[in-house]
Amino acid sequence: MKRLPMLMLITALCLMAMGGCAGKGAAAPDGRSPQEGDYEEDGWEDDEDEAPAGAASEEAGEAGVETVTAAADEPVAAVLDESGRYGYLNTKGEWVIAPQYYGAYPFCNGYATVCTDMDARQWRIIDKQNNVVKEFDGVYVREVPADYYYYEPLTRTIVDDMIIISKDDPYDFNARLGFANNKGEIVLEPVYCEVKAFREGLAAVNFGTVGEPNWGYVDKTGKTVIPAQFQAAWLFADGLAYAERAYDPAAPGMEAGFIDTTGDLALHQEYEYDSYNMPWPAPGYGGRASDFFDGLAVANVNVQIDNALIGVLGVVDKRGNVLWCDADNQLSPDGGNGSVIGDGLYCVRGEPDQNGDCPEGFIDLTGAVVIAPTMQWRSTGFFHEGLCRVRTRDADARDGFIDTTGRVAVELKYRGADDFSCGYAAVSENGYDWFYIDKTGAVAIAGGFAKAGPFTK
Repeated sequence: MKRLPMLMLITALCLMAMGGCAGKGAAAPDGRSPQEGDYEEDGWEDDEDEAPAGAASEEAGEAGVETVTAAADEPVAAVLDESGRYGYLNTKGEWVIAPQYYGAYPFCNGYATVCTDMDARQWRIIDKQNNVVKEFDGVYVREVPADYYYYEPLTRTIVDDMIIISKDDPYDFNARLGFANNKGEIVLEPVYCEVKAFREGLAAVNFGTVGEPNWGYVDKTGKTVIPAQFQAAWLFADGLAYAERAYDPAAPGMEAGFIDTTGDLALHQEYEYDSYNMPWPAPGYGGRASDFFDGLAVANVNVQIDNALIGVLGVVDKRGNVLWCDADNQLSPDGGNGSVIGDGLYCVRGEPDQNGDCPEGFIDLTGAVVIAPTMQWRSTGFFHEGLCRVRTRDADARDGFIDTTGRVAVELKYRGADDFSCGYAAVSENGYDWFYIDKTGAVAIAGGFAKAGPFTK
């Protein structure tokens, strides 16, 4: 790949940034090696000369840029300035690390990954004083995109203090993946075709192949805690993870559901048998719509309505008890963020109009409609820090934010907007000059940055 396209790629990717540290392979959102049609992602090789741990970075940075020292718990954000290099700002707009990197990702618990060369093959881990924690040697860092990691809608490389890595060429579609911790220590050698980011101390790993998957789960020491047995596996949330096995006609309903941290199937669809010994869905949980959040999940449920068993949207607890259902069958999951519960709210779609367009609104976990479905906007994110990013539906699409009552909190006027993090959001009025606003919409940091990432700690 030529240098100019590579630089453009790094610019586009390395600060679609995510951050926070709660618990979002090469280009694929699930950490697998990139496949044809996947979003391309950069986790790349490093310099052969390893700097001693704790050594300050020798990168010169931009001449004349003054920096201040960031406190350990102070939020900072990676931005791309007019020099074409990334540095880190605090919430006052002061540089804490001068622009000097070709790529930079959000901090997580005091550590961040940065790229030190134009070809994106040299990676290191730094702290907020720009000390080199680890200079990777032949190890490439992999991104976890924002649309994949739930609860924190921010792109990052360090998730739950762990980093997806590879030792293969970053553009190899068959690159093998593993994990390092935030000190750069490899805890799981990159020998797997697919992995998913850690959440709640566990990560899904494909012990098989992309064509014949065999997923299990490992802990942060690299130990296999749930043996390989699943055809598909997702991240843990609230102690449960959705997983799928091969269908067994002798045990209908056991092929998919939520597993606990031992791998036991804790919630799945139940079946009843008729007089001909034919299985039929039983009332109750009927399939996943969201992950669990505070002990509850939005799900497809089977309920008796007018002497018929029909599937509708509902809310269930971890035992599968249906606590609410859409008896009028007027709501459906939002296709864009259908598995996400943000700030206790879940995006739903109302009935389509004559053009097939559906209004969007939000319910809470009691099933109450807290924001009535509307055609005024469509959600482009989910609720986070009390606000949700939305976009107008007309041809001149503009971004803004609504609050949990549905009121427009930040005017829908931006050509681009990222989610709020630590009270600030990066926005652009023209699509290429970025700056920061606070939750009132007031300009917090005037910028004109080419890219602006989220504030994280």
